[in-house]
Amino acid sequence: MFYEHPDLQSMRIIINSIQAKRRMLIFCSIVESLTCEVKAMRFRSPHLFTSLLILLFSLTPSSVLAHAHLKQQTPAAESVLTTSPKEVSLKYSESIEVKFSKIELLDSNNQMMPVDNLFLDTTDSTRLIAPLKTPLPAGQYTVNWHVVSVDGHRTKGKYQFMVKPD
Repeated sequence: MFYEHPDLQSMRIIINSIQAKRRMLIFCSIVESLTCEVKAMRFRSPHLFTSLLILLFSLTPSSVLAHAHLKQQTPAAESVLTTSPKEVSLKYSESIEVKFSKIELLDSNNQMMPVDNLFLDTTDSTRLIAPLKTPLPAGQYTVNWHVVSVDGHRTKGKYQFMVKPD
C-alpha cells in the first residue's frame, strides 16, 4: 500500500480547491464582460438581462457545481441479509480519490469491523469497494463513509444494514 504523508494529502486538497477557484474566477470574468456588453446595449427591459443570466447559468455543466453524492450501496441501506457480505461497495455520482476516502464498518457496539484496503472498481472510478477481512456475525451494522471527489470536494454519510441468518 502506498502511504502519503497527511501534509501532502492536505496540499493536494488545497491545490484542487485553488484550481476550482481559478475556474470560478474565469467564469466570473466572462459574466462581468457580458454584463458590460449588455449594459452598453441599453436594453429597455431589465428582465431581459436577468433572463440572459439565467440562461447562462443553466448552460453551466452540473459537474462544475456537483459533489460526489452516494447513488447506490451494497449491501443496500436498511437491508436484512441472510449471509455476510464479502464487501461493502459504494457508487457515487462522480469519480473518487481513493487515497483521501475511507469506509468504516461498525457493529452494534460501535466496534470497528476489519476491512481490507479500499480500491476503485477497475471499470468504474465512481465505485469504491471495501473488502471484508472476515465474515460478519449476525447483528446490526453501520457503514460510515467519507470521500473526496476528483474535483476536491469532500462528502460524508452513513447507513445501516443487518445480517440475520435464517
